[in-house]
Amino acid sequence: WQGLFELTPAQATAVWSLLVEVTDQRGLDNLIMPEERLVVRREGEALTDEGAVADEEDEGLAFFGYELFKQAFPGGIDQPLAGASDSYLVGPGDELRLAVWGGTEFQYTLTVDAEGRVFVPGVGQRLVGGTRLDALRRDMERWLSQNYAGLMGDPPTIFMDLSLTRLRPVQVLVMGEVERAGLHTIPSNATVFDALYAVGGVRESGSLRAVQVIRDGRLLAVADLYDYLLRGFTEDEVRLQDNDRVFVPPRLKTVHLDGAVRRPAIYELHEDEGLSDVLRFAGGLQAEAYLRRFQIERVVPFAERTDPAVARTVLDLDLTPSLDTGAPRPPVALFDGDAVMIFSIVEADALAGQQRVPVASVAGAVLKPGRYEIGASVRTLRDLISEAEGLTGDAYPVRADLVRLNGDLERELVSLRLDEILADVPQQNLILQPQDSLYVYSEAELKADRIVTVSGQVLDPGEYPLLEQMTVGDLLFQAGGLTDEEFLKEVFLGRADLFRQSADGRMDEIIRFDLGQVLDGEGIAQMALRPQDEIRVYAAAVEEIEERFVTISGSVEEPGEYLYRDNMSLEDLILQAGGFTEDASLDRIEITRPRNGEASVLVTNVQLAMGGETDAFQFGLEDSLAVLASARRYPLQHRDRIYVRPRSDFRDQRVVVIEGEVRFPGEYTLLRENERLSEVVARAGGILSSGYIGGGRLEREGQQVIVEMEQALRGRRADDIILAPNDRIFIPATPNTVAVRGNVGLEGLIKYAPRQRVSYYLDRAGGTREESETIYLTQPSGATFLIKRGLFRKGPVVEDGAVILVTRKPPQEDRERIEWGRIITDTFALVSSALTIIVLARRANN
Repeated sequence: WQGLFELTPAQATAVWSLLVEVTDQRGLDNLIMPEERLVVRREGEALTDEGAVADEEDEGLAFFGYELFKQAFPGGIDQPLAGASDSYLVGPGDELRLAVWGGTEFQYTLTVDAEGRVFVPGVGQRLVGGTRLDALRRDMERWLSQNYAGLMGDPPTIFMDLSLTRLRPVQVLVMGEVERAGLHTIPSNATVFDALYAVGGVRESGSLRAVQVIRDGRLLAVADLYDYLLRGFTEDEVRLQDNDRVFVPPRLKTVHLDGAVRRPAIYELHEDEGLSDVLRFAGGLQAEAYLRRFQIERVVPFAERTDPAVARTVLDLDLTPSLDTGAPRPPVALFDGDAVMIFSIVEADALAGQQRVPVASVAGAVLKPGRYEIGASVRTLRDLISEAEGLTGDAYPVRADLVRLNGDLERELVSLRLDEILADVPQQNLILQPQDSLYVYSEAELKADRIVTVSGQVLDPGEYPLLEQMTVGDLLFQAGGLTDEEFLKEVFLGRADLFRQSADGRMDEIIRFDLGQVLDGEGIAQMALRPQDEIRVYAAAVEEIEERFVTISGSVEEPGEYLYRDNMSLEDLILQAGGFTEDASLDRIEITRPRNGEASVLVTNVQLAMGGETDAFQFGLEDSLAVLASARRYPLQHRDRIYVRPRSDFRDQRVVVIEGEVRFPGEYTLLRENERLSEVVARAGGILSSGYIGGGRLEREGQQVIVEMEQALRGRRADDIILAPNDRIFIPATPNTVAVRGNVGLEGLIKYAPRQRVSYYLDRAGGTREESETIYLTQPSGATFLIKRGLFRKGPVVEDGAVILVTRKPPQEDRERIEWGRIITDTFALVSSALTIIVLARRANN
């Protein structure tokens, strides 16, 4: 069982020992501490950051059936369709193919018109609407035989075939808990399952057992998709017609089923369904299921929850009455949220007190670990080791551990000496008892990992196992590349470093050596390596850069560090750096140069102290060519740093973008400081008649600026915001809709009505549902208002393109943990929703 358990220290040690025996993991000196969480995971199962097994619903279970829709792709009337069945009723819009061959041959594509008729050239019109496809074939053959007698001859000399090549489209409104609610066009032979698959499937919050089909304003049928999932068909299949509505309500009673069943999952049940039904959905029990006991973890129903502190309970029941034995037995009722665990025989044996069976196990450093029967040939621990064909060569002789059941059926740990067991010392070579478990340690597992590392300019850098007598030369050879003459051209042979920890492990020692000598087998090539040693090999460029380099930064195209060459001038360096950038100040270049091994000396206007004398170089030129000509006469030295400063008066062009319903959309340069919104809109030719000023928005650095654009463009100075570089202005088309979202009867778009308030649109969305908490109104400008309950009839007038959001109260137990930050984020996200609606309306108008 999974859950919380109270353990004494002795029991905690026993639990750890049991896990060691089961998983072959060492660490018997560990003790489970108070408040510690112990997770035993299946092989290959990942862990979350909290240490729990990473799975769906935190129990490793998935909702049954919903995965079928994960690969759903919205269908359409233009996609190729499988042939309709013979029972299909032909109707207007269908396309038929008539083929005749034999004594005469022709082929026609016949489209059924609005009155259900087709026209066959040379023969005439025929009413086909409302006729089954198989009956229509016989009827067409008799009708055509009046002109082509060979069709009915004995034997016939003319043959005919009539097939359906394209189905008429129908429009169906799919609503509720689906991925893509709305009006969809599907083929006329589509079923409820086909329609749901075409819209992307049912959400996990929706029901698979109670999908409603509404026709002409009344409930026509309720489809149970479990029939498709469990049997592949349903006996009461409903074919959808034009203007049908498919509604998916919220999921019904939900039950978790785990353990020794063929298909563990989360299942949806009707109110009258119980344990036997969910077992049938799961494909029945596995062969190793334990029938005498199973467990239900239950959230106490509201009506029975008399004590608020007791919200959950665990029931242990007998599974046998729920099996289909033919005899009438009372069903086991299940409630919403129940978690059912079916135990296996192995689990039941372990939980029933560890029945004593005449076997013992041995693991670790033996040749054949496993379980062995206790008998005449296996009586003691030494016999058990002998039965496992003895020890491996690295068995640790000082200690072995025995886990056995004591008189209270609790596990206890007995530490023994392996060498004395093999020597048949009575106090160590104990007589075996049922369920004894012996673990023999190997010397390798008791030692820390021993590795060495090589990094830098080698072919295969990384960690390597430290072998006995391994030397510096051995590790460099394994790292590769250092025996290749071409590869060595990129290696700095003058020096490499060996990093080694001191004896107390507190500091690193650096041993410098000549890499070229070591590669020739000299120097420290034969020095033995120690654990955690690291050899670092450097690239050839290190020698050049470390010994001779200069640096340039600031207003040049490619600032950085450059290789210094003899007789290098300032002009050479500037040219290597790609020249000056547009903002470079050409009247001043600064250079710093180390002097006498001390800190750098700043030289302004290129006045350098050289050899005790001062040579002054003044760059007061106005163009880069003249500067370069002067710089050619100035020599550089190793480690010089050159700074080219930007001009303080340089300003790049500042651009804003205006899009949407304006006469001249595009980029506009801000002509002066403090240029305002209305001025740029005027430069763009003003707003077109199709533009919606109230829905205009201004974005700055990816965020919307809340501004009353209509007031700004009408001359109200307080709203006429000053623009900044990279601002984006968007004027949408008039949407003529208001979006209603959240905890309402039916989410969607409602036609805009002037001067109406929030209550008007909530009434047309079916009103607010139960447990509604807060109502937010987000106007097209982005301004968001909190509408108090009961007062929304007096709230602000809803503008065209606005969004109304009704939030739902959190569950009672979660109200203490409301994430206010997330609520604020979701509120601002309404702005994006409003903009999406405006864009969609614009596309519709186009």
